Amino acid sequence: MNAAELHPLLPASDWWLVAAAGAIAGFLVLAGWPVFARLWAHSGARADGPAHVPGHTRREYLSKIDALDTAWRAGELSEREVAQRLGTIVRRFARSAWGIDVSHMTLAELRAHRIEPIAVAVSRLYAAEFSDEAAIDCRAELGAARKLVGRWS
Repeated sequence: MNAAELHPLLPASDWWLVAAAGAIAGFLVLAGWPVFARLWAHSGARADGPAHVPGHTRREYLSKIDALDTAWRAGELSEREVAQRLGTIVRRFARSAWGIDVSHMTLAELRAHRIEPIAVAVSRLYAAEFSDEAAIDCRAELGAARKLVGRWS
């Protein structure tokens, strides 16, 4: 009797083919990720942050800043209250304009998300927002916020 007749050859499982294809795909993703990340970072695609803000959003937030300015000039708000409300307006602007919720982000997180203009605006307001003694130049801060909101078209 022949040995092949006693023990026929077993075919390979189809799962080995699936596993091999998955392993190759995983290797390609892991090997290509650093190259892709470096090319994307150096392409300048995100270098200046988000670029387009809808006109109605820009007008809405400019009017909020104007209303805050009017209330401050009328003596209804202290400098600290202006800083706090302006910080909120700037953070809400980022959400309305680009869908990025920055309401609870720290400065480090804002910079990590490459939203530098928002990070700069928030950092300028931090001292006045969280300190009772800090005085700010409300006129300059309101102007900076207007410039931030009007920056993208």
